[in-house]
Amino acid sequence: MKNNKNKQKLYNLFPFLYSLCKNIIILLSLNFKYLFFLRRKKQRIIMVVLIEHMGDIVACEPVSRYIKKENPDDFIIWIVKKEYKDIVRCNPNVDKTVCVTGLTELILLSFFKFFIREINLHISKRKYKPFFNFFISRKRFRVTLKNYYEYGSLLEAVCLAANIKKLNDPPIFHFCKDLKSVDLPKKPYAVFHCVSNQPVKNWGSHNFTRLANDVIDMGFNVAEIGFTGIIKLNTDNYYNLCGRYSLQEYAYIIKNASVFIGIDSGFSHIANAVNTYGIILIGELGNFKRYNPYTGGYGNGENAAIIYNEKGKLMNLNYNRVLLQCIDILNKIKSNA
Repeated sequence: MKNNKNKQKLYNLFPFLYSLCKNIIILLSLNFKYLFFLRRKKQRIIMVVLIEHMGDIVACEPVSRYIKKENPDDFIIWIVKKEYKDIVRCNPNVDKTVCVTGLTELILLSFFKFFIREINLHISKRKYKPFFNFFISRKRFRVTLKNYYEYGSLLEAVCLAANIKKLNDPPIFHFCKDLKSVDLPKKPYAVFHCVSNQPVKNWGSHNFTRLANDVIDMGFNVAEIGFTGIIKLNTDNYYNLCGRYSLQEYAYIIKNASVFIGIDSGFSHIANAVNTYGIILIGELGNFKRYNPYTGGYGNGENAAIIYNEKGKLMNLNYNRVLLQCIDILNKIKSNA
């Protein structure tokens, strides 16, 4: 067993070293570009650093707009993990997207940003362990993983952590021109996303299967998206789209849906960014008994209904309470269609 783990670490090392060498060359070339060309024109190179997670990257899209508005001639690069590149690569305010394997590579690359200004959007005390343990710890800032939602939305907290202007703008998802056509579910359809990378945010397969069945009875088709499907229905009105599409394609599916129903996750942030009405289920998270991670229509309630379990984890949220709100909202959506 130990030998298998050592082999896996070795297999992971090769793509890591390849990516690291490639990105060192990119950063060195950008430093060269600044030193001999951009500096004369008083243009800067700004490196936005936020490599994960999906929801964080979507929520922080307004940062790129803010930087570009303040400094239209500056050259902006965004450092991101490869699996989230689709969120950033077609943003017109980002001039170059640089993909990394993880935080270890990011820390090593930081030694090669000689003439590049860094805006680090990671919140203090985040831990990552691909080869070694590292902490992003900026003691001079008061925002940490234990208190960040005390400062407002995710975007507002991240801006304070990065020591930039506190923003509260709605996010925009930028679709790429090379986006291929996607076979959409039969309309009207509701998009469900049910699984978070933090188990405490989950409501469970039984609850979502039951809710999906009731939504179908209300005259909607149900499309489940994400990396893992948990709805267990055997009907033509249910579409299991999990693990089949890129993030760009999932965003397109969400954009064309009548409603998004799900948990606090990266896909809910995408739904907010494409202006699809949302029904979002949230329970307590760590120190936070009640929080709202969103800006825009999901943040102010104009384009979403957030159903809280204020007495504990989301798993314990009462099913009938959710169903009654869904019935009311979906009936209004049908009448306005």
